Amino acid sequence: MSPIHPVRHAWLALALGLATAAMLVLAGYMAYYINFFDLGSGLGMTMAAVIVVALFGIAAFAAIYCIIVIRAKSLRGSAIVVGFLIAGIFVAMPCGAIGYLGNTFLGFEPHLDVLSSLYSNQAEWETRADAIRQGILSGAQLVPLPDRSPLNPFRHNLRIYTNYSVENVYFESVPGFFVSGNLYRPTWGNANDSKPVILVPHGHFPLGRYEPDNQEVAATFARMGAIVMIYDMVGWDESTQVNNTSDFTPMFQIWDSMRVIDYLLTLPGADPARVAVTGASGGGTQTFLLAAVDDRVAVAAPVVMVSASYAGGPERDEVGMPIRETQGHWTNNAEIAALMAPKPLLLVSDGQDWTQETPQVEYPFIQRIYGFYGKVDNVQNAHFANEGHDFGPSKRNAVYTFFAAHLGLNISKVEWPNGTINETPNVIENPTAMHAFNNAFPRPANALQGEAAVLNAFTIAQHGRTHDDPYTESFIPVIVIFMVLEIAVVCFAIFQRRKRNI
Repeated sequence: MSPIHPVRHAWLALALGLATAAMLVLAGYMAYYINFFDLGSGLGMTMAAVIVVALFGIAAFAAIYCIIVIRAKSLRGSAIVVGFLIAGIFVAMPCGAIGYLGNTFLGFEPHLDVLSSLYSNQAEWETRADAIRQGILSGAQLVPLPDRSPLNPFRHNLRIYTNYSVENVYFESVPGFFVSGNLYRPTWGNANDSKPVILVPHGHFPLGRYEPDNQEVAATFARMGAIVMIYDMVGWDESTQVNNTSDFTPMFQIWDSMRVIDYLLTLPGADPARVAVTGASGGGTQTFLLAAVDDRVAVAAPVVMVSASYAGGPERDEVGMPIRETQGHWTNNAEIAALMAPKPLLLVSDGQDWTQETPQVEYPFIQRIYGFYGKVDNVQNAHFANEGHDFGPSKRNAVYTFFAAHLGLNISKVEWPNGTINETPNVIENPTAMHAFNNAFPRPANALQGEAAVLNAFTIAQHGRTHDDPYTESFIPVIVIFMVLEIAVVCFAIFQRRKRNI
């Protein structure tokens, strides 16, 4: 009888496991992208290439898997091959189901009809709106809200440009947890004159808050007479105390945005009656979530994000916590955006992502709610059918015009003689110049590090409120089953071989 080679068995088992895992990961991303595009986006050459590459990747790993199985003569006839396939199915099915349901609100836009049937007048809508707000805060584990502890803000490296200035800034949203960003202010007029304040959260674009689009928005609004802040998403750029993959990112992010309002309203001339927020993609998600839970927001413009059929993700800051389905309530991003009613709201959409149906689907749905207040004109849609997923010039111009009208900004300060917006005086800075933390101004010594430490700070600020990880709890059983099944299959296969060789 042929001798048993434990090392060979171990390497073959490991190879089979890695091949299975690789196929599962690629298949998961493949399912996500198919679902992502199938729910209302234009495919585009870049994403079409991603899908093709993913398909070839799955095929390649499947081929490698088959070759390993064929060459594993010593394991032929054993249960190990079938076992790994079964393990893969057990993992793929629940993960696929959870990902599909969690990211797509069951994947059907007609749910707007169901939601519309829940209210037919202002009173019924306001009852529903209160429930949604409570659901968002409860799902984000922000009930009760943390104490508004001292911000301890610090600004440095003032730069003066044409009609505006830029400073690097940081402050504490809870003790030891810092928000980092850049403050833009007009340099014309009286410093103490009343000014609107505008928040510009960024999306999942490569340069984060340093993206030229964000700098253009902030600089132009400052030249128009507003106090503006662009700030880091949790886990991006200089916000490194917690990873963006933390399941608690929505909680951290919503609270950070609320604290940005707190900070801006401490500045000379800041008008608490004229608070606005705009951002694109993931920044759009932050825009409508902040507007939903903080009634200080007077004007909002979520850009390329509001969709009834796409919640966001796989980024944890958008879908890491059950802010849309919790405590007996379910909702979607279109209904959350409608919580702005009757205050001014601009939906910016395009023809090459999940907002391509906004003029026919989300916009009429939200208009109906504004109609309960007799304020249909307060919600508008700027749709760019031939454009893609960005915060490009045409989208920025739509936001400039809308905010100028509703915030009393001096748009003439930024217009060409023909009435179009002139962004040429804006200076696009190098990210290094924009750093809130550097060698001269390091992160303060009391800065916390890691999810556990920051969660503890939130627990203290919320007077003992504990925080349960909603995502991990869902997947731990699946991971445990997978591991146990793999171990059991390998042990069974080796045991069977030993029996045959005795």
